[in-house]
Amino acid sequence: MTSTTEPLDFDVVSLLNGLPADDPADLNRRAIAVKIDNHANARPQSGIQDADAVFEIRVEGGLTRFIAVFHDNDSTYLGPVRSGRPTDGNVVAPLDAPFVISGAQPWVINYIAARDVNMIGEVAGTFRVRGRSAPHNLYADTTALRQTADGRGYADEPPPAWFELGGPLDGPPNVAGEVVFDWSDSTTVTWRWEDGRYHRWHDGARHEWIDADGNRGQIAADVLVVLEGTLYTASDPAGQGSSVPATETIGEGRALVFAAGKVAEGTWRRNDPGEMFELLTADGAPLVVPPGVPWVSVFPNQREVTWSFRVPGLPERTTTTTTSG
Repeated sequence: MTSTTEPLDFDVVSLLNGLPADDPADLNRRAIAVKIDNHANARPQSGIQDADAVFEIRVEGGLTRFIAVFHDNDSTYLGPVRSGRPTDGNVVAPLDAPFVISGAQPWVINYIAARDVNMIGEVAGTFRVRGRSAPHNLYADTTALRQTADGRGYADEPPPAWFELGGPLDGPPNVAGEVVFDWSDSTTVTWRWEDGRYHRWHDGARHEWIDADGNRGQIAADVLVVLEGTLYTASDPAGQGSSVPATETIGEGRALVFAAGKVAEGTWRRNDPGEMFELLTADGAPLVVPPGVPWVSVFPNQREVTWSFRVPGLPERTTTTTTSG
């Protein structure tokens, strides 16, 4: 349920989203991945509107957190930065990107490090902001963090292309004009296709970003990618630390791609956390992801994703399709 175009020229477009870089020279440098808080006290977040790609992953209490990935783009005001979780290591590992976190339990640190992920904590390149209470007040400057990575001798190589980029998707428009993620009994995220992008609502409210000058906008993405995996409880092998939710991202599972009000279904697969995700259609062909900033939901297959027809500009919905649960 995809179509292909001429191969993208990765000398001028991003390996992460297929979009042209302001400065093509920036495509030859490392990516930086930063863990972002999504607690109510962390909203509105800052800087994620400038990310080249974003992951969303379930954590404790039915909440989610984000991983904002910066390759040719940067943010000098990004946050709030929060702690790492086991799923993060499996997601970040293929990017060869330093992973910026506000600490983690020792056993989680060991788990992430075992995936050959270099971590950066609260060091030069991070700072506390006024007007927010800890732990929701640690922010980051990705330009400074690149210098920290240089000082530590981390590799400065571009990430591989994590999906096969091309597209656009086949099929009728507006079939997926609204996409609803039932993350937990306490968290529902809705994306609505409007003005050429998917715009985000969190539990029925506009989910906004705010910059250092107080300017606001609604969080949006060009493409929604869903990687479904089993949600389970991860625990300290030594039996000392606290257990936390994690989502399986090794093996295979259902994949969904939403773009321009259309949807394509398939399967993701990989055998090792160091491998990129391979997306396939039902007949085994590549499930091609259209160019555009992607929001990648590592979604529990025990929950539901639904989508519906929606006329842009109108709130009414019809023809809802349940895809998982």
